[in-house]
Amino acid sequence: MPMLFLSPSTQEYNIYYDGSGTLQTHFIHVVIYGSREWKDYLIFRDYLNSHPDAAREYEALKLELSKNRTRAEYTPGKADFITEILRLGIFHVGDK
Repeated sequence: MPMLFLSPSTQEYNIYYDGSGTLQTHFIHVVIYGSREWKDYLIFRDYLNSHPDAAREYEALKLELSKNRTRAEYTPGKADFITEILRLGIFHVGDK
């Protein structure tokens, strides 16, 4: 049964799937339009779209993290990569 909850640390809304089915295919993030989280998602997306090598590296990281890990382990495992892409992406936005 999907549930909507608000993350107190980021003010980000998440729809959480409780695993009652056989396959989870999506994890949806809902953020406030124009918020810092909104801008970060766009910076991250745009950077990966314009840097195929970084996109492939992120894909490989996600595949590796998805092996025998829970969501509680998977999400923090991406944090350093995402932080670095956001840092690079902020400079990339300035180049446009």
